[in-house]
Amino acid sequence: MLPRFANQSQPPREYAVLLPLIHIGGEESVLLTVRSKNLPRHAGEISLPGGGREPEDKNLESTALRESYEEVGLPPNQVKIFAELSWSNTTKGTRVKPFVGQVEGEFTPQINPSEVQEIFYIPSKILKEDPFSVRGVYQAPNGTHHSIYTFLYEGYEIWGLTARILREYFNIY
Repeated sequence: MLPRFANQSQPPREYAVLLPLIHIGGEESVLLTVRSKNLPRHAGEISLPGGGREPEDKNLESTALRESYEEVGLPPNQVKIFAELSWSNTTKGTRVKPFVGQVEGEFTPQINPSEVQEIFYIPSKILKEDPFSVRGVYQAPNGTHHSIYTFLYEGYEIWGLTARILREYFNIY
């Protein structure tokens, strides 16, 4: 059964996420978050830092950087954005624009507990091997069908939009 989409008569709210690449112990890795269990939507799920565009954001890249700072304390001036991935539509009727950025210099996460329960890292070399499998299929608001991918890593299930974004980046680059 395909899910319904939230309020299709209004244009979807725009969101942006950052796929942060960071060197941990000399190895390139991706920083992921576990969303707080107290959030009203997607509580406890694995995600990339990000959120909704606010009026003060000059563009969606600014949104991704602001949200990354708010969620995990990643200073925007430490991120060098080098890729913009394609729009993703969600089953909730929103649009998400992913940006990929290299974290430069030393970074000590400062988790905002109201949004993030914890963070963890996945080495890029694992994601380059495309470890994902198909969990299901959904129909996007524009009528296209998409596979829902999943991947288990050290007890974490990375799936849905986060998995789709990771697969897109690591299959292109």
